[in-house]
Amino acid sequence: MSCSTSDLAAAEIGVFWDMVDCPIPEDLCHKSVYVKIKSALENMGYLCKVSISAYSDMDHNLKKEEFESTGITLLPTGNKQARVNTILEDLMIWANDQHGKPINLMVISRDITKDKLYVKSLMFLKDWRNFIILLAQPENLAHDDDLSQALLKQVTAVWLWKNLSDGGKAYR
Repeated sequence: MSCSTSDLAAAEIGVFWDMVDCPIPEDLCHKSVYVKIKSALENMGYLCKVSISAYSDMDHNLKKEEFESTGITLLPTGNKQARVNTILEDLMIWANDQHGKPINLMVISRDITKDKLYVKSLMFLKDWRNFIILLAQPENLAHDDDLSQALLKQVTAVWLWKNLSDGGKAYR
């Protein structure tokens, strides 16, 4: 499938957010984070529907209803590996459910470029659906290995979580 740049800029963005790796900043609430993420995307030219799925560990004392009222689906998933597995499964299901529509996705997590399963899954989705991949991570990390470089060549933009959660610009 091929899409024009304007098709992709208007395509829905699915955001898959690991809240343990990238927690809500202390000076913000979940509603503010939603607004700031949407604002950062709009500033990059993505004027589209944004759906956010937030994955937490089971220990969080978060109220699912409060998140859903702001447009964020909260999914308590357990430990790190359970979160990664659930995020990857949800990415695949979400992409498949779009039925050929142009789509984009954003992953907010630790440095996924070192995780072979994440990289292979995103590369598969990129080849299969030709969409835009956006990343946010907690800190600026060195991407000096072949696996990291292969994925980053496919990524349109990378934010530091601090900047994205403040509505700021991508650094790459």
